[in-house]
Amino acid sequence: MSQILPSQLLEGWVYWIFPQPWGSDIGNDSTGARTEQLNDGRDIWYLSGTWGDAGATPGKVNREIRVREGTSIFIVLASSHATPEELGNQDSADQELLQHAKAVHNLWDKTDLRIDGKSEATQREETRVLTPYISDGSYYSRLAKSGVVRMATVAEVLLLDSARVGKEGEEHTIELDAHSRTPTKGEPNEPEYREDVTYRITVQ
Repeated sequence: MSQILPSQLLEGWVYWIFPQPWGSDIGNDSTGARTEQLNDGRDIWYLSGTWGDAGATPGKVNREIRVREGTSIFIVLASSHATPEELGNQDSADQELLQHAKAVHNLWDKTDLRIDGKSEATQREETRVLTPYISDGSYYSRLAKSGVVRMATVAEVLLLDSARVGKEGEEHTIELDAHSRTPTKGEPNEPEYREDVTYRITVQ
């Protein structure tokens, strides 16, 4: 498990989340049932937040999930993205996309992660420019056309390995509490974004 880099896991998350159709995606999961379904059979589960005020779950969300003993959990607390459509230039260079994603990420003024009531430090990771498939009707298809797109991603992440997840019968609480501020002049034109998600996890 230690041989898998967080940047590689973040790439996997990008390819996992964006094809999910709107309404049956993790961002709109209000109970945890969709999170379980989308991660079913995986050795490493992806946990992330909501679509903020743009989604169906703009307020506080509580998700209850059950994970198999031996499962690791990769948490994406706050993520920022850039596509050629957002830059208004289909020929945008990879470095331009990454720089824009970093500028968007600088708008996050709160990125708090707590596990069992204790604050955890995340690490900032960035991907190379990827080509995920964006589902038609998804949140991001309003920002970039649906289909395969070029995308750079920057995110605050944490890998919780299976030893920390523990054995059958153990329970954990993971809280994602993040906020992206309103931009000032010269910054990317992004909406204010709030995220308040609590996962209650039972190991089976």
